[in-house]
Amino acid sequence: MSSRGLALLFFLLLLSSIAACGSASDDGAADDAPGVRAPAAEPGATATTDGGTTSGAGAASEGGAVAIDAPFFGTAYIEDAETYRAPGSDGDLWPSCWSDDDALYTANGDGKGYGATFADIAVSRVTGMPPSLAGTILARGDQVARIWTAGGRYNRKPTGMFCADGAIYLAVQDLELDFMDAPAATIVASRDHGKTWSSNRTTPMFSQHVMTTLMFLDFGKDNAHAIDGYAYVYGLDQNWRFSTRVPSPTKLWLARVPKGDVQNRAAWTFYAGTDASGTPRFEADIANRRPVL
Repeated sequence: MSSRGLALLFFLLLLSSIAACGSASDDGAADDAPGVRAPAAEPGATATTDGGTTSGAGAASEGGAVAIDAPFFGTAYIEDAETYRAPGSDGDLWPSCWSDDDALYTANGDGKGYGATFADIAVSRVTGMPPSLAGTILARGDQVARIWTAGGRYNRKPTGMFCADGAIYLAVQDLELDFMDAPAATIVASRDHGKTWSSNRTTPMFSQHVMTTLMFLDFGKDNAHAIDGYAYVYGLDQNWRFSTRVPSPTKLWLARVPKGDVQNRAAWTFYAGTDASGTPRFEADIANRRPVL
């Protein structure tokens, strides 16, 4: 898969999961995931879209959008990738967040970022407005995170970034050079706007292919529009895409952690369905988690 395809996958996954309302459980029943559900279409209704007419699946709404009777839904308009291409940028993935200094911080995989030296991971600061963006390289490689998996067949990939209270958190996974498995992941933090990064370098936060692709839910500049005091994190097991070495990921998980305790694995809890009143439950035992998609 190309660099653009990889970045698009993460972007679509995040957008879909934000709008996700539930999923089918293993026994075929609808999961009790948090959120809203798409309105049911009247039987036999005819929906008109830009591509023609479809019967029964949903009802047309203003602008050609279709209301789909499904346990989850999501829509997104994605502009051409070249529209806001920033001069001097090089690499893939680019998870980002908007910090309290009004700059955008972002991390790339496999490229020079906004610098002159190639690295498997690099962090940059971006300022300006499209089409006049300017970037500055801040850190790369071992300055950001370590590789956990031995054997020389893995490198670092940034998968999610979160800004809150002036701090920047970056999720980094070990990814096999052939993209076929991601066995470990951790979260590094910067409290000087990306210049230096710290983490527990003795053990990863997540291992054994569980929650090793982490993506933060974004609540705007420095987390200003957060619904509560938590950071919400979506995750995938095994790998970020299909794989021939480990089971391909088919479920999207949701976790939350107090925003000031993101690097403390013991503080994390995981979505475990809803209670009798429909309120989402989060539990510390990862074995009790339920997928949201």
